Amino acid sequence: MSMKHILEKHLHQKINEIKYNGKYTEFTIKINNNDYVISFNTDSGNEYIFNFFYDEEDSLSPYKNNTLFHIGFTLKTQYNNTDYENKTNLKEQIELMSRMIYIFCQVHTEIISLKYLDVIYVIGETEDKKLNYYRDAIKNSFDNVSELKGKSSEYEEKDAYYYKIN
Repeated sequence: MSMKHILEKHLHQKINEIKYNGKYTEFTIKINNNDYVISFNTDSGNEYIFNFFYDEEDSLSPYKNNTLFHIGFTLKTQYNNTDYENKTNLKEQIELMSRMIYIFCQVHTEIISLKYLDVIYVIGETEDKKLNYYRDAIKNSFDNVSELKGKSSEYEEKDAYYYKIN
């Protein structure tokens, strides 16, 4: 293997080992039935929506008899329309993930885990590169998380990843 390939492999491994520290973030929560819609801003003033969608019946879930929440986020301007999955391209990924990790920890610890038993969080139904970024952020930002791969309940041809935070 050439020196170039060794360096590229080493750099790729280091990039995939990003551990996010939660960044204190003020946020608001709207509860609609059992769904949680969280609004927050980045330093640049962009407003994001971070969703925890309750799923009563995920027939493809490898976790039966658990409480499932599908998680996702988007810019507020893209919320509730067909642009939900579009990339923001605002060059604030690190800040955004740091804020989302903080919010995720707060919502899990202070609300969801107190209200529901055996909670599982689900990500999926997006492009692979984006999905892998989210997976790495979750796995490398929580000390006590386990991941299980399955299939999406919405789009059976896509992968979904199930997370249990112990």
